[in-house]
Amino acid sequence: MNVSFWLAAGALVLLAAVILLWPFLRSAKTANEVKQRELNITIYRQRLAELDQELASGYLNQEQYDSARAELEDNLLTDVELEPEPESLKSAPKPRQGLTVLAVSAVVVPAFAIYIYLQVHDPDLRPGHISSAPETTMAMPDAADLTAMAQQMETRLGDSPEDAEGWIMLGRTYGFMEQYEDAARAFGRAHSIVGDEADLNVSYAEHLMLASMGAFTPQANALLDTALELEPNHPNALWLKAISHFQTNNFTVSLELLERLVPLVQGDPESEQVVRSALDDVRDALRQSSASPAPAPVPAPQTRLESSETTSIRVQVDLDPALGAELSGEEMVMVFARPVGGPRMPIAVQRVSAQFPLELVLDASHEMMGGASMAQFDQVEVVARVSKSGMAEVQSGDLEGVAEPVNPTLPDARVQIRINRVLP
Repeated sequence: MNVSFWLAAGALVLLAAVILLWPFLRSAKTANEVKQRELNITIYRQRLAELDQELASGYLNQEQYDSARAELEDNLLTDVELEPEPESLKSAPKPRQGLTVLAVSAVVVPAFAIYIYLQVHDPDLRPGHISSAPETTMAMPDAADLTAMAQQMETRLGDSPEDAEGWIMLGRTYGFMEQYEDAARAFGRAHSIVGDEADLNVSYAEHLMLASMGAFTPQANALLDTALELEPNHPNALWLKAISHFQTNNFTVSLELLERLVPLVQGDPESEQVVRSALDDVRDALRQSSASPAPAPVPAPQTRLESSETTSIRVQVDLDPALGAELSGEEMVMVFARPVGGPRMPIAVQRVSAQFPLELVLDASHEMMGGASMAQFDQVEVVARVSKSGMAEVQSGDLEGVAEPVNPTLPDARVQIRINRVLP
């Protein structure tokens, strides 16, 4: 791995664990609520560490290092002075507040990483030339800026298609932007160049899963299996593989994987809470299925909302008659609920045969293992999608319908969906 890779990867490490675990969080805790000034200081420390590494590696001479560090300190001082001191939180924040902090971080951190990458690969933006760069270079970007920089990376990688580090960064960036299919494509390009590496396999598998609306494809499972062969105690591989086994009702295997994960996350309260919550889900599933006796639960704080056990949405689905000729009768329908204005990751999913009209209920039993509960949201969107290939991945030609947003916590929450469009 060359210097550019470590510069790029370093800026992304800060949020990698959060981004991996976020779609599955059930807890309403909000320890991720970082103030803007704290984010600036975190970025400052990360960039300073990178400058130290560049100096140690000989990439920068002392004069270039001193100049870059001085400018970095000036930027930090300006940012902190311009920000008002935030008021102390007077009450426990709601789950939706955590989404806001994550959205801010998802724009700032990958943009900062791309900025570093473009410095390394563009002679006009190398550290020795930072002082002549426009003052807006280090300004906090918006989503349009991030998209433009990602497109610039795409163009650069078109000229250097064997740059595995660049593809990895692009994949992470698309992941932050919730463009999961593009992220999986980028990780796939990196994988085709360097082959199996535990971290890369896990990132590739994760984004294949996200692109498939939370379902693990055979390719994603194979990547995770290889990652665990390379690193048997890889935390993220254990976590994702446990979810995969849970989805296929292999509760005993899922439980074993999560129990292996517990000692690996001790000392990280956020991750430990997520894992313990997932353990509770698996033990509940084992008891309900009577597959095997569940071990004694690991003591942990109770975080699941009691109302999640009774939250449900009654869903009626029919097909536009104009699309009837599109189906053979052998297709499957995926019906899922996702937050309005939040991550596009489904909260609850049910698959049924495409026999219209149909009626079903989405409730706690269909929620993603260790994931957010429908009870945490006052507005969700229910989608019905017919997969013509029979696979979970979204493909051209699939049929889809979307219901109006509904409050899943209402006693008689119900929606009607008409599948009336063909995906391009």
